[in-house]
Amino acid sequence: MPKLSQQFLKISYIIGAIMALDWLIFKLTDYLSLTAFELLEFGLSFSWLLLLFQNLEYLARIGDQIFPVQIIKSEDEQ
Repeated sequence: MPKLSQQFLKISYIIGAIMALDWLIFKLTDYLSLTAFELLEFGLSFSWLLLLFQNLEYLARIGDQIFPVQIIKSEDEQ
């Protein structure tokens, strides 16, 4: 995607790292149950999707240009 902010990229990588760490903890230990793992992964992925939609909306608004139009009554219409 063009013009992604550095903040969005950093947050994306952080969320990805947390998800990978969560998977490792789930696979290597019995600390997390399957339900806890799924809830954590869903929460992280849903929050990332909300951030993505927010950035897409911001990028869509950048392209909008507003041109002011002034209507003047001509002398012929009187």
